[in-house]
Amino acid sequence: MTKLALLMAGLALVATACSNPEPKASAPAPAQGPPGEAGASLRLPSTVQPVSYRIDITPDTQRLTFQGSETIRIQVRTPVRTILLNALNLSIAHATLDGRPATKIALDPAHATAQFDFGQTVAPGSHVMAIDYAGKIDDFSAGLFHLDYNSADGKKQRMLVTQFENADARRLAPLWDDPAVKASFQLSVAAPIGQMAVSNTPVAEVQPLAGGLQRTIFQHTPRMSSYLMFLAVGDLQRVSRKVDGVDVGVIVRRGETAKASFALDQASAILRYYDDYFGIRFPLPKLDLIAAPGSGGFGAMENWGAILYFERDLLIDAKYSTEQDRQDVAVVIAHEMAHQWFGDLVTMSWWNDLWLNEGFATWMEAKAVDHLHPAWRIRLSEASGREGALQLDATSATHPVDRPAETTQQMDELGDAITYDKAAAVLRMLEVYVGEDAWRSGVRAYLKAHAYGNASHDDLWRAVEAAAGKPIAGMAADFTEQDGVPLIAVQLMTGQAKGSGLFLTEERFAADAGSQAPRHWRAPVAARPFEGPEVQTLVHGGPLVAALTSPSPGPLVVNPDEVGYFRTLYAPSAFDPLAAGFARLQPFDQLNMLRDAWALGQAGEAPAANVMILLKRLPPGAYPLVWSDAADMMAEIYYLHAPADRAVIAAFGRRVLAPVLKRIGWTPRPGEPAAAAVAREELILALGDLGDPGVIAEASRRFGAFQASPASLPAGIRKPVLYVVGQHGGAQAFDVLQRLAQASTDFLEQRQYLSALARAADPALAQRALDLALGARLQTSAGMQVIQGVAGAHPDLAWRFAQAHKAEIDARSDPTQKLAFIPRLLRSAADPALADALHVYAQTAFPAGGRAEADKVEARVRQRAGVRAQRLPALDQWLETNG
Repeated sequence: MTKLALLMAGLALVATACSNPEPKASAPAPAQGPPGEAGASLRLPSTVQPVSYRIDITPDTQRLTFQGSETIRIQVRTPVRTILLNALNLSIAHATLDGRPATKIALDPAHATAQFDFGQTVAPGSHVMAIDYAGKIDDFSAGLFHLDYNSADGKKQRMLVTQFENADARRLAPLWDDPAVKASFQLSVAAPIGQMAVSNTPVAEVQPLAGGLQRTIFQHTPRMSSYLMFLAVGDLQRVSRKVDGVDVGVIVRRGETAKASFALDQASAILRYYDDYFGIRFPLPKLDLIAAPGSGGFGAMENWGAILYFERDLLIDAKYSTEQDRQDVAVVIAHEMAHQWFGDLVTMSWWNDLWLNEGFATWMEAKAVDHLHPAWRIRLSEASGREGALQLDATSATHPVDRPAETTQQMDELGDAITYDKAAAVLRMLEVYVGEDAWRSGVRAYLKAHAYGNASHDDLWRAVEAAAGKPIAGMAADFTEQDGVPLIAVQLMTGQAKGSGLFLTEERFAADAGSQAPRHWRAPVAARPFEGPEVQTLVHGGPLVAALTSPSPGPLVVNPDEVGYFRTLYAPSAFDPLAAGFARLQPFDQLNMLRDAWALGQAGEAPAANVMILLKRLPPGAYPLVWSDAADMMAEIYYLHAPADRAVIAAFGRRVLAPVLKRIGWTPRPGEPAAAAVAREELILALGDLGDPGVIAEASRRFGAFQASPASLPAGIRKPVLYVVGQHGGAQAFDVLQRLAQASTDFLEQRQYLSALARAADPALAQRALDLALGARLQTSAGMQVIQGVAGAHPDLAWRFAQAHKAEIDARSDPTQKLAFIPRLLRSAADPALADALHVYAQTAFPAGGRAEADKVEARVRQRAGVRAQRLPALDQWLETNG
């Protein structure tokens, strides 16, 4: 039975149920029993706690090893015979307690611990541990690792950086590697004279050493969690400015300072905004943003006072970077800087609350960038993240926002669209529900109460409730402690003498058979007429029916501005008037209706052709970001079809999108709206996907001029032109792109060339791209990027290649990538045979606790295969008649 049928059956309850609905009890919190053996090492005994660390590192960049020594001031709470620390891949030579040598040191690699026995009971009180040890400089992005690159003059260079989230500080030194165990850190590093060393705090002292080395000693940090430490060494340069007493800098490899100016401007403005919004000045004397060459299993990391980014997420080059690149960089800077307060100053008590850190920073990034660049209308662009969360959350592979994380594998699997984007969407919904001023007051109170300490989501809810005088904890629990997506079904009221009205019911939206277990939510729902004020209600789950009435006549659009985290299913009588007036809707509402129509069509809750009806009624002059999203959607539907069945959808897509590109034009114009520049990129790419002859010809013409004079191709369309040429230009274009990629020493430039050739539509050329990926001439990260690029249009080809080269790919992957990289190659597949192959692979390649990403991809492939078989035939029939 469809949800609309359920709605009609429940309308008789309106008179008695809507006026005083029965409140639903909060969902119970997940059980938090003792961790199993596999996670026991993550939470050390609380009998001993660190107060401060002094950690001295001496790297050997040729042998890829380092020597370390540390002094830890500890507080023993109760008498203990042994002291247990986290340590991984370290060899410990010597340890003392208050000068007394350890009688036994036992390393447990399986649990990543080191146990120290000093031959007698250690009495309560203050003590000093000293440890000498050695470790490894890794090839992948965990612990202390190296990044190799070629400088502009062709010389080999090596940069050392650290990455400790979530449990990899133990690779640098024996310590308490737990977010709730905070202490002060002082780092030092020995490095060649002339190289720059960077850490969380400013330099306190530089001491000369023998052999052309010097030791850089940094100031003490405030009390913080171990995963927020940072250290980097390399041939680096820094550009900086003072911002309200804080030394803000962008650090780049030598010769790249010209690319840092945009990031420095953004960081300076964002710092002032956050100082004001949070009501707490940035608490460190300096804030560095460090650009690392290449890429890893993450994009950026919020180390306190020393945020690490890979270059693609921080640097802007006037020759290569598009408007979308600029906006992406601003968003990532805002995200990581939000963590300096929400995550670093106040840290979650345990990793199950990682969503609070990441969801808050994702929500805050849009608020900050929207404040600084209102013309960008960044919330429209950011809404794609919410859509990704809705898609995952409607499948059998979803999970609650708040979920247990007791092992390193579970912790590695936390970072997905649910943790980031669903959490952000829920926070925004709650903010709108209580009001922006009350929400900010609650956030400020939360940060002030828990500064330099730890807190949980319950602490935040209490602070907001106190500020707003309005309960939210139960509503928040509905959306964070259970999985799934609400579906608000909408039916028109009849017989309204004036105005308009709707009946609403709530059920669970399910995109596949495995996600249909019932759920209920307390969901704030709003509706808005074409003209007139918004009206609101609170929908309670179950067989109750809510009502919304408006004094304004005419149709009502539900969930204006995409504030609520749910799908909206309109009965035909409610959908048709909105579709007829689709051009009059606000951009957010047009996007929301398009996305919901396609999601409901895929699930069989509404005709899949509804999305095409809306697209036909979207005028070419609609807000460009709506067309940008529509272009992505057309490309998605095109690739969802089997190759032999794509002609009809391609023709429809070209007819709809080509007039929009003609209106915007190919050549970026000075002073044009940023939204037009972003839409231009997406339209060219989508029309290239759809095989538009005019777009392919124009891209080829511009690429020919580019070969003669690179300056002839504006940065704003450089990427889409290269991508279309790589897709359709054949072997000759492939050879040119390969030659350009191998000659480039600039990672941003090389990345564009490699991404372009990886898009080759010809399977033979796609195979050539794969053959390049693991060759010695490409950096590790660049090769992995090529494999991912090929998988977009040729998932089967990339899958077979990965199976044949699994050992090589695993050797190039960091710990989190090993569980995700190969499964994600099938994300664009719609073949149930590939889902079966992935299932078998995951059972043999991954441990039982490490299959979450494979399960998500398998569910996605099966869902897409079902849509291809069950929904696309009717859609294509509609297109043949009405397209």
